Formats: sequence, C-alpha cells, structure tokens
Amino acid sequence: MLSNGFNYPASIIPVLIGVIIAFLIDTMPINVSCNNISTIIFLAFLGLGSLFLIAGIYYLYKFQTHFEYYYLQNSDLIRDYLDGLESHYSNLKPIKREKKVIEDMETYLLEEFIKCSNKNAENNDTKSYYLLLTKRFIGATLSLMFLDSIPYFFIKNINGDVKRVEIVNQKLKINLVPEEINAHKEQ
Repeated sequence: MLSNGFNYPASIIPVLIGVIIAFLIDTMPINVSCNNISTIIFLAFLGLGSLFLIAGIYYLYKFQTHFEYYYLQNSDLIRDYLDGLESHYSNLKPIKREKKVIEDMETYLLEEFIKCSNKNAENNDTKSYYLLLTKRFIGATLSLMFLDSIPYFFIKNINGDVKRVEIVNQKLKINLVPEEINAHKEQ
C-alpha cells in the first residue's frame, strides 16, 4: 500500500514545477515596487509555494530511499542452524534431544520473526510519516498556486496587457482618450 502512495505525489510534482515556471516566465520582468501590493503578494505566494514544493520533494525522496527491510533467513541458513542445534545436543538421549532442538528452533524462529516484524513496522511508520508530510506540502503548494492566480490576474491586467482603444473624431481631427472625452464635453 505504501509503494502505491508514491504515484500521486510523483505525478503532481512535475505539474507544480511547470505551473511555477509558467508563472515566472509569463510575468517576467516583474517590476517590484512597494506600491504594487499585487506583485508583492504574487511573489510571496510563489516563493512560499516553491519552498513547500522543495520540502515535498525532499520528503518524497526520504520516503523512497534509505529503508532496509528485514526478512527471515533463507532455508539453507535455517537448515544449518538446525544442524548446529542437533550436533550441540548430540550427547542427549534422542527423545530429549529432539524436544530440545524443536524448542530452541521455535525460540530462534520466533525471535527472528519478532525482530523482522518490529523493524519492518518501524520502517512502515516512518515511511507513512514521510508520505504524509509530502502530501501536506504538495497540498499547500497547490493551494498557494491557486491563490497566486488572483494577484497574477491583477498583475497581468495592470501591466498593460489589456488593449487600449483610441477614439478618433474625424471632424475635429483629434484623438480622444477617456480623460480627454470628459474634458471635451465640458467645453
């Protein structure tokens, strides 16, 4: 189940990187001034979203690497251990020897199972925590990029990307822009 958890963040991260790069490329050059609150909010959200995305990538990397799972030894090693027990108890009577070998073998196998399951459960808990952090940081980045679209809209409209229409009066041969139209009406 944990290995399937890798797919969601791994597919969202490239999209978020593309959104951040597209925002940056489309708004360059950015004229940063304290008077333009939209630009400051845009850059703050973009910067914070980038930091959250980097944190999400870091925890996704930690989720995927550096975990050593324990497994019960292969049957040849278990057979060697069993043979060693039989030779160790060879001075006992056959019935007592068999009982003692079985008890020791059961104890050994139980200890190995417990050791393996404890370590593997610890690894799974740690991986689940890293996956949770990854998803939280990616979710925060998605939210910030959504919120960042609001100041982005204002920046794009304020920076003159909206077309301006000039009104020309052919009789008077003057160009009228909105301020001049009001002034001309007053005359």
